[in-house]
Amino acid sequence: MAKKRCRERKRKWEQEKLEEIEDLAKRQEIRQLYQKTGQLKKGFQPRTSMCKNKKGELLGEEEIR
Repeated sequence: MAKKRCRERKRKWEQEKLEEIEDLAKRQEIRQLYQKTGQLKKGFQPRTSMCKNKKGELLGEEEIR
């Protein structure tokens, strides 16, 4: 389940970045275009938020809410 969630987040992140880069190219904002392209080349790094409950067990994002 965690792998599936990470893949979904990665796809969403990549799609948003590509749309942003396309928009910058249309507006001819070259400097920002190259900056965003560099960020895209570095890749996606998923962040997880974990907390401990009163028993000391780790809780994931879904359990926290």
